[in-house]
Amino acid sequence: MRLLWDKGNRKHVTRHEVSVQEIEEVFNRAPHIEPFLSADEGDDEEQFRAYGTTAKGRYMTVPFTIRKNRIRAITAWPMTLQEFENYADKIH
Repeated sequence: MRLLWDKGNRKHVTRHEVSVQEIEEVFNRAPHIEPFLSADEGDDEEQFRAYGTTAKGRYMTVPFTIRKNRIRAITAWPMTLQEFENYADKIH
């Protein structure tokens, strides 16, 4: 599935010193995905979190939603120590 980019999410990910390319790499490398918020818990869209690595081995967390049949990253950041301990063994 292709990623959906717009000015809002491009700007947000760069605040965390993460590139668009790195996020695309995470999704191309079979990340571990878990539900995060259902549509009735937050916004009108269900949200998920992807835990994966970039081509250079950087461990990343990427909250996202599905919009127009495409993945729309909301933001992204390098995994925290707790995220790494919880998910590193689930990433291939």
